[in-house]
Amino acid sequence: MSVICVSSSKNKLGKTTIVSGIAHESINRGNRTFVGTISNGKIIHNEDFYKIYHSDYKKLDLDKSEIILIEINNLSMDETKRFLEKNDARIILVENSLKDVENSANIFGERLVGYILNGIWKYKKNEIIQKHWGEIFENIPNTDYVIDKKSRKLTKQLPIENKKINTMVILTCTWKRPRLTRIVLSHYKALKEEVKEFLNLELVAIGSEGGKSKAICEESGFHYFEYENQPMSEKWNFGLQMTKKFNPDAVTIVGSDDLIDKHLLKFYNEKLEKGYLMLGIKDFYIYDAERRKLAYWRGYGKLNDAHRMNETIGLARCLSRPLLDKLNFNIWNDLNISRNLDGAMTTRLKEVGIYPVSETKMPYIYLKNRLYGAGHLGYKLKEIEGFAIDIKTKTNVTSFDRYLARDPDSIEYLDGDFLASKLNENTIEEVMTLGNEE
Repeated sequence: MSVICVSSSKNKLGKTTIVSGIAHESINRGNRTFVGTISNGKIIHNEDFYKIYHSDYKKLDLDKSEIILIEINNLSMDETKRFLEKNDARIILVENSLKDVENSANIFGERLVGYILNGIWKYKKNEIIQKHWGEIFENIPNTDYVIDKKSRKLTKQLPIENKKINTMVILTCTWKRPRLTRIVLSHYKALKEEVKEFLNLELVAIGSEGGKSKAICEESGFHYFEYENQPMSEKWNFGLQMTKKFNPDAVTIVGSDDLIDKHLLKFYNEKLEKGYLMLGIKDFYIYDAERRKLAYWRGYGKLNDAHRMNETIGLARCLSRPLLDKLNFNIWNDLNISRNLDGAMTTRLKEVGIYPVSETKMPYIYLKNRLYGAGHLGYKLKEIEGFAIDIKTKTNVTSFDRYLARDPDSIEYLDGDFLASKLNENTIEEVMTLGNEE
């Protein structure tokens, strides 16, 4: 469920009216919406809202709601911040001076999604995009034009004459599981040959077991670099830094238990040539080697991950060169974490104005004499005819059971014959016979 709060530094600025407007829109869209306030640290129904809303509207229980709208009154900044963190909530501010907004923004950080200043909506994300990339352009549907949001000037999106083949680095990190690692890395060695007519793949692996992991990686044509395994954030960040050696046009990140296909890479390449800064997928296939079960995971859902529904999964995230340069090839440095690296990347991308968004709503920016799509874009595999699978064994950061526990309805079991149209026969046989061996 999503929790959205409305607050202000002063009283009588119209918070109830704002909450009511948001609630009305949410209810009309068919969302199960709870409208509340805080009393003695607990969330209760906001009776002021129900007094002015439809008398026949039935109040919902908190735990049966998809969206929770909270009007915050009489809490200090620190108390509000603690409430936001405890409930993984976002906040909208209602203020009558920009100074009040700026003071609160420093406290709430990423949890501030926007503010209403003297009755006018302002989105924090637009300010962040402008800060890092300059003026923002909006796409005009069904045309080749975009419009400058500030000057309202029209600009045509011209095709880019690019005769050179893009270089994309496939970056992975390895740790133990020698048999599975060989299967995966040899797949990418073959994939490099499959795509060479339209894409130059450079293969980069970061290992932590000295000569043992180096030999496995190099026999499959990977450029090998050594780094300690923990914390994983530092290992992956080191790997991203190493990709710069190959002057990539883009870097695609995969685990050492992940397989993707040429159709996905062809789709990415086409979008990169259009100037899209960040690409990814929203769903994937899972094979549990111990149980010999194949399944499809549909992606983040409303049950436990409503706030991540527009976000890509970690597998096969693709970052373009302009974005990598903006980040200085640095995403996880000094975080010292070994879990939730995907979420940490999403946060880092937001810091430079790259937010989860659909193609139709993606903002454009002007950089080096061309337009770029400044969004964190995600696609379903079926709509792009791509394939991606995560092979689960005993040694996994995220287990198969975790997906089941979070949302059982998000998993669809499949017949093993499905893989025949996605992978070559040898790879399928090797994967299917893994069993308990890694």
